[in-house]
This record gives sequence, structure tokens and C-alpha cells, in this order.
Amino acid sequence: LLGTAHRVGTASGAELDAARGRARRPYSPDGSLRLYGLFTEPVVTDSGHGGVRTWVAGTDGRLFTVGDVAPGGVGRAVGVADRAVRLGD
Repeated sequence: LLGTAHRVGTASGAELDAARGRARRPYSPDGSLRLYGLFTEPVVTDSGHGGVRTWVAGTDGRLFTVGDVAPGGVGRAVGVADRAVRLGD
């Protein structure tokens, strides 16, 4: 972590781009996936949003997350914790 922080503060050009990484990868079709639910964690923000993030694993060991966060705070986080996870378009 400290090494990355130092590189971000001193790098430029391509080196800086590599140190920054990517906040979100582009979406791309991945074919048929068999996913297994692992756990759901609550999300509550200071801005009044609430909900959950559900972690699932593919048969090849890759991890994926599905978020359901919207305005509503703690009450919304409790309310959506036991809902079915929506996947796909």
C-alpha cells in the first residue's frame, strides 16, 4: 500500500496510469455461469443510502459481487437482506 501511494505521488505518464489501476472494469458477456452464493453484507452510508452487497463464486473460483444499494439507510439494508439476488440484464 505504501509503495503504491508513493508511486501515485511521484509517477507520471504510463507509470502513473498503471499505478492508478481501474475503478471499474468494462462489462462483457461471459457466457453461461454457474454461481454459488457465499454471503451478503450490509451497506449503510453517511449519505442516507442502504442496501447489501452479495458475494458469489463461479465454479472456476472467480468471485463476483452484486450490489443493491439505494436511498433508504439502515431500514433499507435490513429490508433487502433476505431478497433474491437479481442477475443479468
